[in-house]
Order: sequence, then C-alpha cells, then structure tokens
Amino acid sequence: MALPAWAQTKPAEKSTDVDKDVTEVTVLLKKERAAPIFDANRPLKSFFTSSDGCGWYDNPAWEFQEWPDDATQPYVRPMTAIEKAYVYDFTGKTRFDEKTLGATTDGQTTQDSSAADGSSTFGGGVVPPSDDDAPLTPCEYARYQIARRDKSLSEAFAFYEQKKYPEAMSRFQTAYTKVGYDIAGLMLGDMYRKGQGVPRDMAKAIGWYRKVAEKAIHQQEPFDPKKPTAMSPRVEAAMMLAQIYLAGDGVPQDYKTGLRYVEQASAIGYVPATKLAGDFYYKGIGTARNLKKAVKNYETAALLGYAPAQYAWAEILYDGEEGIKADPGKARELYALAAQGGNAGAQYQMAVFYDTGDGVKADAKTALIYYKDAALGGDADAQNAIGTWFYQGDALLPKDQVVARKWFETAAQTGHSEAAFNLAVMYARGEGGAKDLVRAWLWFDVARRTGHPNAAVAGKQIEAQMTEVEKAELAKVLAPKT
Repeated sequence: MALPAWAQTKPAEKSTDVDKDVTEVTVLLKKERAAPIFDANRPLKSFFTSSDGCGWYDNPAWEFQEWPDDATQPYVRPMTAIEKAYVYDFTGKTRFDEKTLGATTDGQTTQDSSAADGSSTFGGGVVPPSDDDAPLTPCEYARYQIARRDKSLSEAFAFYEQKKYPEAMSRFQTAYTKVGYDIAGLMLGDMYRKGQGVPRDMAKAIGWYRKVAEKAIHQQEPFDPKKPTAMSPRVEAAMMLAQIYLAGDGVPQDYKTGLRYVEQASAIGYVPATKLAGDFYYKGIGTARNLKKAVKNYETAALLGYAPAQYAWAEILYDGEEGIKADPGKARELYALAAQGGNAGAQYQMAVFYDTGDGVKADAKTALIYYKDAALGGDADAQNAIGTWFYQGDALLPKDQVVARKWFETAAQTGHSEAAFNLAVMYARGEGGAKDLVRAWLWFDVARRTGHPNAAVAGKQIEAQMTEVEKAELAKVLAPKT
C-alpha cells in the first residue's frame, strides 16, 4: 500500500528529534481479548475515509454514524437490478447466472422455492414436477403452457439491456401478469425506484416490491453456506424494502417497518436476514431490546452454517450476558466454526486464544496464521496486531517497520484507536518511513477522538517540537474549508 503522493515529498523544513518521553507503540496482541462487537454500552463504531492529502482529517464521512448504518452494511448489500441474471429456455431447462441462486455451470439450477403441491418454481414461473411427483392441476398446467410459449420475459431483458426502458417495462408487466414471474415484479420495482423509463416513483416501487416479497410462503428456500448472500427475487424484494425503510429512501425513516421486512426475508429462508434480525433485537432497533430473541435468531442462523451468526452467538456465550450463562468452551467451538467460514472477527479471536493459551495450548505459529487471515479479511484488531508483530519482530516474523507502518495505517483508516496511536508514533520518530510531525499530530488527534487515553498528551508533546513551518502547515489543515 503506497502512501499518498503528498506524503512522499520532502518537507520544506523539519524539526529535531522528538523527546524521548513520547509514548511507545502499544502492543495489545498478548494482552487481552477484543471487546465484544455488540457491547450495548460501547460507543458506536466510527467510519473513516482516507484520501490523498490532509483532507482526510476533517472529511465528513469520518464521524460516528447511527447504528443501523453500522449494523446493516455487512448484510444489506446495495440492491441493484438483476439485469443479466435470468436466462430463460423453455425447451426443458431454466438457467440462471452462476452468481444467483447457486446455478451450476452445466445449466442445471437450484430451486427458488417449492410450491406446496411439489411443483417447482423458478423466478416465480411454474415448471412441471418430476415424473415421481403428483400431476399438475389444470390451472398449473395452463400456466406451464403459457410459460413455455411466452417470450415476454426474455424480450423484457433484451430491451432492458438496450436501455429501451419503456418497452422493457411493458414486457415485464406482461410477464408478471401472464405468468407471475417474481423477477418481473422485482425489475418493475427497480425501474420505478431508479426512474428508468418513468419518473422516479417510490410509492409504485414499494408496491411492486411488496407484491413480490409478501406472497404466501409455502416452504423456506434452501440456504447454501458457501453462497450466503445469494438471493432469490422474493428475498431481494424483501431486503430492498428493509433498506428503503431503514434509510428513509423516499419514505419516512422507519426502523420498525425495516425490521418487519428483514424478518420477512428471514421467513422466506434468507439466513443473513435471520442474523440481522438478531442484531436488531440485541440492540433494540425498531423494537424493544430482547436478548432472548436475539440469541434465538443467532442460534438459528448459526446452526445453518452462517459464520457471522456463529461469531455473534460466540460473543455472547464467551462471557455470558443478562441471564445467558457463560460457556467459553461452546463459544470457542463457535469461534472455530466461524473462523473456518471466513469470518475475520472469529479468526482474530482464535488468534488471541492461541497467542495467549486461552482454552488451548499456546501456539505462536497458529496464532500468527489466524492473525494474518483476519487482517487480510479486514479485521482492524488483527491488522493492528500484525503491525505490532512486524514492529517488534521475532523468530516467526522478522522485524520490518515499513510493513508495520502500512498495517497500522490500514487499521487506523477504519478509526482503530490503537493503530492510529501507533501510526502517529512511527511518524513522529520516522520509523518505517519519513518523519512527519504534522501527520503524527493528526493521527494522535484521531486516536484521541476515538478514545486512546494517552493520545492527548502525546499530541501536545509533538506540537511542542514543531517548527514554525510545521505549525503553519498544521494550521492550514485544520482551517475550516469553504
């Protein structure tokens, strides 16, 4: 990771060495387990946006955000129209793009859902059941015959790709009316929400999403832990409704309604929504805080193999909470499962266990592997830990202050207090790169603003060491932007 261009230029004038009493780089990796991610009394997570130059310091994006934005980001992805996902071939197979609903490369499909009578539904259209199943009813047979002959959906997508939105919208409406394709209703909702071919109309968008999301649920859709974010059209419609109400997109912000649609997606079978509902009950968003319901949702999703839910359940079980008895042994099992599933937070906790010998035989090599995986997965605690490991060096990992500084910067850019402090120390001393007291002061201030106890004192020490040129540069950075 290269430093911004301005940071690589030689400063006009720099001061002498910093006083020896500037606090050392802090090493936490062998000290304590990270605080639970869902501590109700912990300050809300901060978001940090970096850019070239010192503009990052007072970027409005670097502020404490409301919880729903914090909590839903990992689970509610930005919803976009499924433009090329569905390719229909009514000569015997219905094919989906490999990125949707677990399609295989040979054109075989995974079912969206199954009707109560045994017939299979793909994208909302009915296809005949297998020879071993019950025969179609007359109504179902008629719908199947219409679907075999109907070209409205394929034509709709063709027009959509050509950006001929009025024609596409007409064909989608025909596809939904004649055959009842869920994907057609979802696309109509998307087009009204985006204003494609018509003026943006959130009321009509919501109406179409509701038609798709609120159909009767005959059977939950299957969940594949290897493809946890795969969504059917019904799930996507429900999650889009949740996002609309949580964000207040064209409607008054309404967490209660947002939670209702998250639970609707969960009822359809979307396991990430089950975990997300647990987050809402844990935090008391859109509902009264209810730890029992939170744990029930976490447990349900965890048993289905969803790693973030395994991690969340482990966080509660490790120390126990509000009537939930602590069970560190079971928590470690859940951490291990979540870590195997690629959850960076769980990988970090496994690293701490092996680093400190907490419930397992201490093994520095195994700990380092987990730290590395968690750091590469984006866990800021692990990134800071890897930074301290490179900063100190040992038999497993040679000392490399250049790499250490880069890891500290990566973690600090997320608002990690310890990493921001450590990065500031390295800038103040010129470790791992050029010395820069202005940037040192700014990162100490970031650490102060995110709760580091020693950052304010360290910042004053740095300021006292600055030359007039450096003080002028700092004043320019801190000046209000017009």
